[in-house]
Amino acid sequence: MKNEGFSLIEVMIAMAIFAIGIMAIMQMHLWAVKNNSTANFINIATMAATDTVENLRGQPTLVDGLYNKKNGPVDINYTITQDAVYPKLCKVEVSATLRKHTIRLNTYIKNNS
Repeated sequence: MKNEGFSLIEVMIAMAIFAIGIMAIMQMHLWAVKNNSTANFINIATMAATDTVENLRGQPTLVDGLYNKKNGPVDINYTITQDAVYPKLCKVEVSATLRKHTIRLNTYIKNNS
């Protein structure tokens, strides 16, 4: 009589190893989904901040002050201050927040006034 096939112990060990491998893959998948979501939030906030700077570049004059606006789900705060050394330049500081992710952009824009 020939013994062919696998014993119950061998099958159980193989299933345990397979289950551990599947759990590791599931953990990596969850980590990837979380980080992709975070990257998406940061990307949306960056695009909103960049859009604000580009809109300010198109303005004929910039007035010093602190401004707040909402661009969809993104809260945007920006400050415009005239440069003390070069009066035709304005320093613009933009902060864009989406959920708990904040992006800050600082630039100088020529004031046409």
